[in-house]
Amino acid sequence: MKPGILAIDIGGTGLKATVIDDRGHMQVERVRVATPHPCPPALLLEKLREMVAPFPDYDRIAIGFPGVVRKGHVYTAAHLESQEWIGYDLAGAVSQALGGKPVRLLNDADLQGLALISGHGLELVMTLGTGVGTGLYRDGELMPHMEIAHHPIHKNKTYDEYLGEAERKKIGRKRWNKRLARALELMDILLRPDHIYLGGGNSARVDLKLDKHVSIGSNDAGLEGGAFVWKTDRQSAAGKPTATKVTRGSSKARK
Repeated sequence: MKPGILAIDIGGTGLKATVIDDRGHMQVERVRVATPHPCPPALLLEKLREMVAPFPDYDRIAIGFPGVVRKGHVYTAAHLESQEWIGYDLAGAVSQALGGKPVRLLNDADLQGLALISGHGLELVMTLGTGVGTGLYRDGELMPHMEIAHHPIHKNKTYDEYLGEAERKKIGRKRWNKRLARALELMDILLRPDHIYLGGGNSARVDLKLDKHVSIGSNDAGLEGGAFVWKTDRQSAAGKPTATKVTRGSSKARK
């Protein structure tokens, strides 16, 4: 079997990793550990080295990160509680820590969406977890990342504060679902997407009767999407990911 792709999903609650093939199929059972708090870069790298040590061979790495990332660097990391992340070359650091393998780094919602979307029309991915993430795609092409999570939705509350895990625990499942319905309504008004995919750990707590254009995606899409970030039609000279059309993956969505 040829070497696979090491897929890493960094979340505010958990760190997940596995090795996948070019179609996003897992080649080994995923490993999950709790995210330390605070979680500075050095501690994250230590955790990743421990997690991937038993894995089979891989020759590329794909990382989903909960914040704004560009050209391998981190610009925001609200859920990891460390200022050391700002401007940090995470792609370079992970490559160096794991044997010099090439790395592609995307926002975690953007990466997850690559395994969920159909590649037709305007598609929105919304992840529900520690916070709220979004990824937007047009005919399979990843659009510039928008931090909708930090935009106000109700009075002074941002989407993160209105729908994040801390608020869900505070207000309960029923009220949280009502808030989600309002957020989905606003996404329809703002973007008019042809389809919305809900992902993240809290997507399992969605009790709404969803419209036909809204579905719940696989919880493993955050890892499986790592295959499709490597299926690019064009690359920069430095091997960095560019917004590009990709071939659809294996994750299924349920309505």
